[in-house]
Amino acid sequence: QEAAPLMYAVSDDDDPGYLCEQTARWMLANGADPTAMDDEQRTVFTRSFAFMSDAFVKGLADKVPPEHITLPDLHGKSPLRVMVETFQRIELVKWLIVEMGAPVRPQDFPSLPGYLPALLETWAEEELSSHRTFTALVLGCGVYGSHEQNAPPAQRSQLPKLRGDGEKGERMRKRIALCLGVRTSSVEIGRLRRAAVIWRELIASREG
Repeated sequence: QEAAPLMYAVSDDDDPGYLCEQTARWMLANGADPTAMDDEQRTVFTRSFAFMSDAFVKGLADKVPPEHITLPDLHGKSPLRVMVETFQRIELVKWLIVEMGAPVRPQDFPSLPGYLPALLETWAEEELSSHRTFTALVLGCGVYGSHEQNAPPAQRSQLPKLRGDGEKGERMRKRIALCLGVRTSSVEIGRLRRAAVIWRELIASREG
């Protein structure tokens, strides 16, 4: 199976960078198929990791089938492993895991580059710590109704006033979290927790 022209455009090492990306954007705007795969089952999405900008890769994710975010090639390499092993684009690795839901598997983090599990585990713990601190501060003001039963009786009677019940109060809390750069999505927090466990286990196994 011959690779589609778009696949060459997103990974053209003879013309990397801005011009390469402009060509790929033009092709997409004019009907190029973002779902194409080559004869090794590598997708346009995976091959875009080589030279395309973060913004391009993230935009492409909205155009491809959801399964392409995690689809391994014929060698068993997932997009996450390709990103880790070949390109070490750390911010895109974080995005793939937390926002796109790419599962973290030990085999996606080969022994080289060896620093990545520790770097990512530290990042995950910092994100989780920020979430815990934000939640504790908000709970200290009696914001979350789900914890109402744990509040002292005197505080419990003031909860509706303190937390600003209603849609307006919820919007305000989300805006504060956004301004502080704190993740509040339970889905994203769950992904971070699962990933941190895998990275800790990898670190321990390699140190042993």
